Amino acid sequence: MKHFCISFFLLIALSVMLPFSCFANKTVTVLYSGDIFGNIVPTTFCYSNKNMGGLARIATLAEEARETEEEVLLLDSGNMFPVYAVGPKLIAEFGLKAMNEMEYTAMNLGWNDLGFGTRFLENFSGSLGFPFITSN
Repeated sequence: MKHFCISFFLLIALSVMLPFSCFANKTVTVLYSGDIFGNIVPTTFCYSNKNMGGLARIATLAEEARETEEEVLLLDSGNMFPVYAVGPKLIAEFGLKAMNEMEYTAMNLGWNDLGFGTRFLENFSGSLGFPFITSN
């Protein structure tokens, strides 16, 4: 009985610890973007005179991270689509295709990403390598 109890205890201990041991030395780098509003290239904002943001800049940073890091998650927190622009649907389509090429892990849907309706998003969801997610 004593051997059974020791064996049972070891089995339980291993079953609890083993799944976590494979992650013990793994580092995950999380890069996130948000409020891109259709900006493809870096642009200046009213609160800064520096060129900031844009998918092109994010693509460069993501590529650099993937060269040096073991695991990289690239996430968008929403509002990728432009609010006011000439040809906003075209810019949104180009942005989604660019995000797909950049291998985004997931895209949260912000308030203006829903502006073209669910059918617009459904048309792209099958061809993208990342899911649309949302939460409140």
